[in-house]
Amino acid sequence: LVGTFSLFVRKLAPAFSELEFLKSFKTMFSFGIPLYVSTVVGGFLAQFLGILMAMYASNALIGNYHVSVNFTVLIAFFAIPISTVLFPAFSKLDSKEDVEALEKIFRASVKYTSLLIIPATTLVIVLSKPLVSTLYGATYESAPFFLSLSALIFLYAGLGQFSISGILNGQGETRKNMILGLANAAVGLPLAIVLVPRFQIIGLIIARIISGFPQIALGSFWVKKLYNISIDWSVTAKIFLLSLITGLITFSSVNIFSLPNWTQLLVGITVLSAISLVLAPLFRIVNSDDIQNLRTIFSETGLASTILHIPLEFMSKLCR
Repeated sequence: LVGTFSLFVRKLAPAFSELEFLKSFKTMFSFGIPLYVSTVVGGFLAQFLGILMAMYASNALIGNYHVSVNFTVLIAFFAIPISTVLFPAFSKLDSKEDVEALEKIFRASVKYTSLLIIPATTLVIVLSKPLVSTLYGATYESAPFFLSLSALIFLYAGLGQFSISGILNGQGETRKNMILGLANAAVGLPLAIVLVPRFQIIGLIIARIISGFPQIALGSFWVKKLYNISIDWSVTAKIFLLSLITGLITFSSVNIFSLPNWTQLLVGITVLSAISLVLAPLFRIVNSDDIQNLRTIFSETGLASTILHIPLEFMSKLCR
């Protein structure tokens, strides 16, 4: 790596002299190093938690936990397209000259991620048992509970979990993002050391959930201090209320009759999706502009775009 960089400097630096090569490199270095540190710290924390889990939890519990993790990845899938467009969107704006646009994009990003992730999280929590049983059978008895508990961390999406890092990185505040990662580790490590030996996997999951809150609280404070921007609490409250209502109705629907697991899963997905699609426009959570924005965001995502086309079209008609 060092040799490659030396060759790059020796061969190409003269061509960049007019572009102030060293100054540009310093800017890139100061921007990238905090992101690198954040990645290293996050990786270290994950490895440390894995070691603690191996020390204090049985192989059976670890297997159940890994099954639950496979499903939580599906929730994060909904955030990827929005997170992908956040950085270029935020980086094009000047926090001093484009105040209104910056606030609009930040609030919209929180709204859209919440609108997708919180109902998806509710779905996973309510249908954790039929979800695991349908795909893995009855072998992993603890996995549904681990899945329901692990999914709770995605509710932070309503507090700006996926948008705070986007606006800070987009505005060049990568050092603050690094501090947020360090704060997560500073809380998560001691909590895990205390909770995992006593509660095994449950302690690990609780440590992860609790350690995320200081990170989001500090990030929200910086976004407010630097840009005078905060999330739209009324919209967030409506999304949580919608998810609570749909979750209760879905839970009742799948448990009122003794149905096979795959049938419970099919009924649950249908009921929750249908009610969410109807209530979102009725609660005035989304309007025609929001639906068009979501279409644009997911237009280049292939499968996700195809899956979301019909529900977005349905909500579009309700908004008219």
